[in-house]
Amino acid sequence: MPGLQAAQGRGRAAAVAGRDLLAAELRAATAVRHRAVESLPALTRLFDPGLDRPAYSATLRGLLRATVACERALRKQKAQWAGRGLDWGARLRKSQWLHEDLARLGVSPEPPPLPASPELDDISCCVGCLYVLEGATLGGCVIGKALRRNARIPVQAQRYFTGYGADTGARWTAFWLRIGAAHAWEAPARAAAAETARATFDLYHACLADAAP
Repeated sequence: MPGLQAAQGRGRAAAVAGRDLLAAELRAATAVRHRAVESLPALTRLFDPGLDRPAYSATLRGLLRATVACERALRKQKAQWAGRGLDWGARLRKSQWLHEDLARLGVSPEPPPLPASPELDDISCCVGCLYVLEGATLGGCVIGKALRRNARIPVQAQRYFTGYGADTGARWTAFWLRIGAAHAWEAPARAAAAETARATFDLYHACLADAAP
């Protein structure tokens, strides 16, 4: 049926276009906040050869505060993403990695009181939040390379910064492919995702700005 095939082809093309617009708008909308988080001492010190365990532990605890808040919010909205065929359960285990790292350092893994979780009203907001978490996983692998050169930080306490291992890049690509097919990314949906992504960066900034040894 040529007519049906043509319609399906147009639908796939529209989904790809919407997804690509979403990716571009998320990068643009969060660029300033992204740089602000990356420039915080809690993250820049991870590249310092003199980084010691107390400073590293403080950064992990700051990351844990923000990550737990985001993962809890996303789990509460599971119906929003699971109902669209998005299997994000395996992506919401980053707080577990941080717990493991802190435990291996002999530090209490319990974070200070959690900040307010992001408001995730629909699938667009969920995507905006997970965009930040998955991006942090991708960027964390760069930090991991620096950490592995630091003899003061046990490799066994660097689980968070290994991400998905050799699959990290592929998992990032899969994230985009699946959300493109799961939702119609028209302007209002893209705007909602961008607003939530900005709020999520703000959450990470607040938690990491307080992450003093």
